[in-house]
Amino acid sequence: MKTTLLAGMLLATLSTAAANAATFTLYPNTCNKNEEGCTAIWVKGTIEPNDGGRFMELLLKDKPKKALVLLDSPGGNLTAALQIGRYIKANGFSTFVPSNSVCVSGCAMVWLAGNPKLVNETGKIRFHAAYTVEKIGKQAYAKESGAGNAVVGAYYAELGYSMEAIIFFTKAAPSSATWLTSETAASLGIKVKVISNEKKS
Repeated sequence: MKTTLLAGMLLATLSTAAANAATFTLYPNTCNKNEEGCTAIWVKGTIEPNDGGRFMELLLKDKPKKALVLLDSPGGNLTAALQIGRYIKANGFSTFVPSNSVCVSGCAMVWLAGNPKLVNETGKIRFHAAYTVEKIGKQAYAKESGAGNAVVGAYYAELGYSMEAIIFFTKAAPSSATWLTSETAASLGIKVKVISNEKKS
């Protein structure tokens, strides 16, 4: 079966309205078939400004040598997402968007820091440009942020992505999204492992 990786990201804003704040839950020795010595870390909910510090504090306390970060989040605060992503990159952790999970905005920035990067065939990841929210009267509008895109572009370069990939990640307007097939990911040098739900007899 041809698998399509729905990828995209709303690169995070300075603040995001959130129904649920992010929760971080650790499951030692459970990465893959109860793999000993590898901690699974669930990240769920909106990433808020202090969550980068919370994430690092939790991991510095537990000190796993190997970890798989599972992501299900609408994104959130840019600075916190950068902190989490850089910590994952520095420690060589893997990232995974599980079955029926959605990872957008700052969450997708975090996912791109993983090595390897995994996504279930029903998981969704979305990309578009950084933006700020401006209010005119009682109405709020998303406005693309040049400064935000510069910060995000520098982060992607730090992770080792090509200029072509960085442009692809950030080219869509905040009101739209750029969709990425697994074939296009490969053409951009983005190594992704797609996990199938198919059962083999």
